[in-house]
Amino acid sequence: MDERKLSTPLLIPMEALLTKLSLCVSICLRVLIVYLLCKRRLRRRFLWFLAYIIYALVEDGLRLAVSGNPALYGRVYWLTEIGDLSLLIAAVAESFINVFREFTRLRLFVWTVWVCVGLAVLYSLFKAWVFPPVHTGHLGSVVIAVEVTVDYSVSAIGILFFVLMLFFRIRERPWEMGIIGGFTINAGLAVFGPLTFSAFGTTRFKVLSEWIPAIAYLLAEIMWFVYLWHPERKMAVPNREPNIDDVATMDDHVKILRRFLGRKS
Repeated sequence: MDERKLSTPLLIPMEALLTKLSLCVSICLRVLIVYLLCKRRLRRRFLWFLAYIIYALVEDGLRLAVSGNPALYGRVYWLTEIGDLSLLIAAVAESFINVFREFTRLRLFVWTVWVCVGLAVLYSLFKAWVFPPVHTGHLGSVVIAVEVTVDYSVSAIGILFFVLMLFFRIRERPWEMGIIGGFTINAGLAVFGPLTFSAFGTTRFKVLSEWIPAIAYLLAEIMWFVYLWHPERKMAVPNREPNIDDVATMDDHVKILRRFLGRKS
């Protein structure tokens, strides 16, 4: 008897079971992340990240509600993905600014960040031009192109974030590190999903187009949960007016940054 005939019918139930299991784990992690953000009173500090996590919960609920109608599910999926990407960008920018707010007054620093984002956008546009999306409608093609652009941009910002963290030896912002680190891991791996889907559709290389992005997102959620679970090391003097020592420290950072970017202090 052909063993393939015995194993093939088991693939669909197993795949469905793994999908449901990963979805349950993801939802539980998101609920715990919301709980930790509220428990630690981080709603203001990570307002956009909290909105992103809550939106993801609502998004999954809407997609599950229409999962029985393939045509409606496709429309809901692509439309909700627009909000998902918008909040993702806001959440990444929020944590980045939380750490490097004092440097944003430097025009050269701002330009450096935008150059990194611009290079990522140009690369993603080049990929979209060389390998245009197929097997999707107009809305799907646009969202896929935006997804790839956002993934490359987030990856670039994440790499720049950790390079600057190491350069300035900043260690007192573990929550921001965990949030941006999770987004960076997710973006770096998840980009294979829309790229594979745009090139081959849903029938070929399904592992790359569906499972790798799902696993990448689970890794990001685990990272967010682990970092938020541990208490942050308290700053020396939190929530106070700046004094002369703060100004001196900031000036030292500015001088280091200018030397790093090739300018005289």
